[in-house]
Amino acid sequence: TVTSENFLKELQREVESGQDKKPGQNPKKILSKLAPILMEKLKSLDSRQKTELIANFKQHLDKKDIMLYFNDWQMQDFFESAGIAGNVFQLPEDFSGDYLAIVNANIAGGKTDAFIDQHISLKSSINSSGKITSELTITRKHRGENEKEWWYNVSNKNYLKALVPENSTLLSIKGNDRNIKIAGNNSKNLKTDLDLEAIEKTASAIDSLKAFLGWEFGKSSFGAWLTTPAGETKTVTVQYENGVQLNIRDGMRYEFIFEKQSGVEGSLEYSVTAPPGYVWKETGKSIFEYGTQQIKAREIITLTLVEI
Repeated sequence: TVTSENFLKELQREVESGQDKKPGQNPKKILSKLAPILMEKLKSLDSRQKTELIANFKQHLDKKDIMLYFNDWQMQDFFESAGIAGNVFQLPEDFSGDYLAIVNANIAGGKTDAFIDQHISLKSSINSSGKITSELTITRKHRGENEKEWWYNVSNKNYLKALVPENSTLLSIKGNDRNIKIAGNNSKNLKTDLDLEAIEKTASAIDSLKAFLGWEFGKSSFGAWLTTPAGETKTVTVQYENGVQLNIRDGMRYEFIFEKQSGVEGSLEYSVTAPPGYVWKETGKSIFEYGTQQIKAREIITLTLVEI
C-alpha cells in the first residue's frame, strides 16, 4: 500500500530491489502503474480538497520543489518573470552586490540525499576600495546510519559546486576530499550534450586545492568533492574574492541573491560587513545578519550604505 507518508521509501525500495530490477526490465515501472490511479483520485477531489491542493502546489513552487519549462517562449517568459521557471538569475552589468548558488550532485551515493541536512553559511566583508572577500562554509550531516536499506546508509558521495559572480578568485578551500582528475573520452556510442560540453571546456583543475574552476551561466564556479559517511558530519570551507567591484558611496544600494537548488532542503546563514566609515541603513550597524531554516527558491536581500 502506497500512502503520502511512505511514498518515497516504497518507491525507492521498488526501484532498488523490486521484481523489475532485472536486466532488460524497467525498475521505475511502478510510476506508470501509480500515475493513472493518482489522476483518478485527483478528478474526485471536492472543492475544499482542490483549494488545499492548489495551496500546496504554490508552496512547492515557492520552494523550487517544482519547476516549469515551456517551448512556447511567451509562456516561458511569463513563468521566468514569476520566478518559477528554474532558470539561473542573470546579473545585470551594473550589478552592485553578491550572488551565490550551491549545487549538489550525488554520484554513486545511493539514495542518501534524503538523509542529508545541509547548512550554508556565507560571511562577507567589504573593504574601503570596494572589494568583497567571502568565507563560504557548507556543512552536511548524514542521518542514514540507522536505516536498514543499503541505499540509505552508504556514504553520500557529493560533487559540490558554488556559482559566484563572474571573475571571482578562489583563495583557498579546505575540508574537501578526493584526488581530482579530468574524465576520459566518452564512448563512441554516446552523444555529446552541447550545453554540457561548453561548460566542461571552461573547467580547469587546481591539484593543490583538489578543486575545479569553471564558468557557466555568466558566473564563475568552484567545484570539489565532499564525501560524508553515514552518521558523520563533514564541512568544506571556501575563501574567495568577489569579482564585483563596488562603487563605495553614501546611499549605495547593495543586493545579495541566493538561489536554492531544486528539491534540496537546508538552512542559510548570511552576514556582510560594511566598509570602514559606513553602516547599513536597515540595521544601523556595520554588520547585517540574516538566517532562515526555510530557504525560498530565490532569496533577495537589499541593503543601503550610510556614511557615518
